[in-house]
Amino acid sequence: MENYAEVVEEKNILQQNEVLPISAGVFDLPDPEEVARRAVQTKKMLAAACSVVSPQNITDFGGTPYFDNIACKRIANLFGLIVRQDELNGSINYRKEVVDESTNHYIIKITGRVWHFKSPENYEVYEGSADSFDDWFRQWQITEKKEIDGKEKTIVISAQTLPISKVQEKATANLLQRCIKKKLGISFTWEELEEAGIDKSKCRGFSFNSSKDADSAETIEKKKEVWNKIVEICKGNVELAKKTLQKHTAFNDFAGHADINKVSEKQLEFLAKKVDSEYQKYLKKLEENVNGTDET
Repeated sequence: MENYAEVVEEKNILQQNEVLPISAGVFDLPDPEEVARRAVQTKKMLAAACSVVSPQNITDFGGTPYFDNIACKRIANLFGLIVRQDELNGSINYRKEVVDESTNHYIIKITGRVWHFKSPENYEVYEGSADSFDDWFRQWQITEKKEIDGKEKTIVISAQTLPISKVQEKATANLLQRCIKKKLGISFTWEELEEAGIDKSKCRGFSFNSSKDADSAETIEKKKEVWNKIVEICKGNVELAKKTLQKHTAFNDFAGHADINKVSEKQLEFLAKKVDSEYQKYLKKLEENVNGTDET
């Protein structure tokens, strides 16, 4: 099977070497009527796309709409677009570029092609990628505050508990979005989406300025300690750890937090006591199992 990554590289080389002609005189301006027609067409396409997408499949990622895989596939099906990911030996060809093994910092890249089902020969090739240190994966990352250029900033120091499948999933979604946007010639901004009927208030939110940026260094260390204990009790199962955290922070009608960064300092005091009690029981059980094994 043809490697799409090689196609991308070949096209990039051709574009770099391409010499654009210089025309004498005044540049031709676009026809106003054609511009207006395209604007109307774009609005209709956006409205149609939004009609098949649920707000639950859109996330406000730092002020930018992010469509998940389900939303992207629905839009592609609506417009008759087919997206094929690059494969290697029968499997999706996710390419991993290691930045730092000690911190599990890496980048996943994937290449694919998109075409309309009626004209498969007119395909276009694009690339999607995802970084393990991206803010999108904050719930699996270990962070700390450092002073950079005179300002205190929160930085990622490790993503060891981040499942690679999550990074691959994000890279795939990024590829799908890029293929759809480029092939249809449309973009997605909140202004456009709201005009097309999407209620932003019903979409999920992700802010770069989360409550953890206001935490003291001592609180951050405490959160790391509590979270690491929960993950250890759950034997490295992050999804189970999130549910455990949610159970321990639930109160009355509040379902609890699945993200340790959202736990307030006051909540942290009670949470730390609960988790420490569970952790001691966990260690005792491990010791009993070891002793029992030795006796046999």
